[in-house]
Amino acid sequence: MAGVQQPTQERVSYRASLIGTIQSHLAGLQGYDVMALELIQNADDARADSLIFDITDEGLYVSNSGKFSYCGNLADDPCPLSIGGKSGCDFHRITEVASGGKLLQSENIGRFGIGFVSSYQVTDRPEIRSTGVRLILDPVGESVIEPYSQAKGTTFFLPWATDPDSKARKKLGSPMTLKLIDQLADDFQGVLRKGLLFLRHLRKAEVRRNGQLQLGCELTRPDKSTLRIQFHPDRSIERWHILECNAKAAAEQLCKKFPSLISLNRSTQISIGLRMEPAPLTQGYLYAYLPTEQATGLPLHINADFFPEADRKTLIFSGHQHSQAWNEMLVDVAATEIAREPEALLEILV
Repeated sequence: MAGVQQPTQERVSYRASLIGTIQSHLAGLQGYDVMALELIQNADDARADSLIFDITDEGLYVSNSGKFSYCGNLADDPCPLSIGGKSGCDFHRITEVASGGKLLQSENIGRFGIGFVSSYQVTDRPEIRSTGVRLILDPVGESVIEPYSQAKGTTFFLPWATDPDSKARKKLGSPMTLKLIDQLADDFQGVLRKGLLFLRHLRKAEVRRNGQLQLGCELTRPDKSTLRIQFHPDRSIERWHILECNAKAAAEQLCKKFPSLISLNRSTQISIGLRMEPAPLTQGYLYAYLPTEQATGLPLHINADFFPEADRKTLIFSGHQHSQAWNEMLVDVAATEIAREPEALLEILV
């Protein structure tokens, strides 16, 4: 038609809303138990050997003996430490929600950017203090990094989101109340009682309330097949027998069918935990280093480098993708190991 200007091609940016992205991921990370597990895995991935949750009147303090790496300038994009296929510094990665920075690091068990999103259940402006700086994250405003004196380790401070009219709370959920803080304290203690069995580095963890110890646990491993857990303040003890097997041969065959598994570099080590004291388990669960809610159907736990669902409560056993095939392969290898000498297992349990 005469006089009608034809459109010209132009390039446009494909953007995502930060608060919308957080809101979307948070929907799959609900529950204070999930948040506790994510903070535990962050500490373990930082190679911390100790962790303290202090639930105070002003907010949640999460202190661990690990150390955040920092390139020295968050304004640099990409992070200078990401050169050569590396994931970049911890401060850069935690500011990039769903960056996938840990995905190819086989020594890590977590999902840094996504997992930390779980903390927005309780806070609007989380803080990370480590390596001489403090980063204050604000999903609806400007985030700030500034000098901060911290002698050692890393501390996350999550001030309670108590204002129902704050911009972040209107998007991310209900405000915190004293009843919810009490529930969080109970849930964190529940996680501590079962969550450290198969971690790689953490050996000591505590839940405190305004500085007062509520529950502590300390792990010792006298030898490869023995685990001892002592709880405080009641000084009760659990003793575990740990069986180890390896799915390397089965994994190599599976990688031929799903080549993408090669680059993911998942561990093929499998651990099977049998409680000796105070009594055998009545029901065991599958662990992806951290506990899921998926039962084994046996009086023992099975731990491996499984692919969990987003909320960590179950493993991926659907979808016909590499993650389902990998999980099924690990379960099959564990089942074969358990069935290899059932009489010996029975003797251990009785």
